Amino acid sequence: MLSSLRLLCFVVVQKICRLIGVPVIELTKAFLRPRIRVGREYVTKAQTKEQVTFCYLAAFDRVKFDCLRKFK
Repeated sequence: MLSSLRLLCFVVVQKICRLIGVPVIELTKAFLRPRIRVGREYVTKAQTKEQVTFCYLAAFDRVKFDCLRKFK
């Protein structure tokens, strides 16, 4: 099930990656299969759809907040 987790709206992801200057594959890999540090090693963490959705929302909310704060 987790291996079949894919991004449904790939066009939107491509636009976002082009705007922020990040390769599409790297961004999707970072959200779908993040690497976390456990002790001295890095492991790949499998995430559910809900966790990925929350991760997207939290990350983009932080970016929007930072942009608004710098705008003042």
